[in-house]
Amino acid sequence: VGALLGGALGAGSKQLRRLIDRVRGRAELRLADATLDMLARRQVELVVRLLHRGHADQKPVELPASAAELAGVGQARLPRPLRRAREHASWSGLTHQRLLGDARREQAVRELAEAIARWVQPGEGG
Repeated sequence: VGALLGGALGAGSKQLRRLIDRVRGRAELRLADATLDMLARRQVELVVRLLHRGHADQKPVELPASAAELAGVGQARLPRPLRRAREHASWSGLTHQRLLGDARREQAVRELAEAIARWVQPGEGG
């Protein structure tokens, strides 16, 4: 009975928070893991191509037109720091004041930066 009551209160508090946010004019945007994966891989692909082009090259950078052309899209789970960040909307700098001094957020940022650096290393292949 206690677990049932606790679960109901937990779910109810999330719904109440969403209702209050809606009244205040705030909206919550959620993306599927596959969408985040595709966006991340596309950005990494852009960085890799920019790193490998000549300094004075003025040709437009061509990226794959579809997710199917991006290597490994949808084949792996999101990196752990991104999965953790999804649970903490307050970590976003887009809608909230940046939480300076939040050790868990800072650790996630460091881990994600290290993962991205490994992705863009020559010969890694993403």
